[in-house]
Amino acid sequence: MAYSTIPAAKARILVVLDALPGLDGVLVQRGLPTDQPPERERVYIDNAVDISREWMMVGRRRLDESFTVRILVETFLDGDDQTAGEDRMWTIVAEIEQALILDLTLNGILTGNTERPSGIKPGGIEDQNSFPAPDGWISHAVLRMDCAARI
Repeated sequence: MAYSTIPAAKARILVVLDALPGLDGVLVQRGLPTDQPPERERVYIDNAVDISREWMMVGRRRLDESFTVRILVETFLDGDDQTAGEDRMWTIVAEIEQALILDLTLNGILTGNTERPSGIKPGGIEDQNSFPAPDGWISHAVLRMDCAARI
């Protein structure tokens, strides 16, 4: 029995996002970088938060696990056009949400009868902002993907 679905879920999210044609040229990686990458559009599969783990059976043989994976989306656009960078950021957010909804169980990782339906679903935007940079504009959003499974 796997102790947690979190590592496998994050790995599967990376596989799904890497395969998206709409993210060609976008840096997609698990975890945050230590140095600023050269790519102008970036997606980071960040930490799991709001983790809940409840043993469901006598003998502690079944575990209901729910958590939220934070996905950071950043765009950097040269020039004075704040709107174009923000629009592209929202396009990337929509691509991510739509792709993950189509892989509801993350290839069978998120399954089982839990208190809420197992699988992945968009959990909203935690943070969104745009701000000036020395050469242009940065747009940033933190997408929350809610996950649930029985192990």
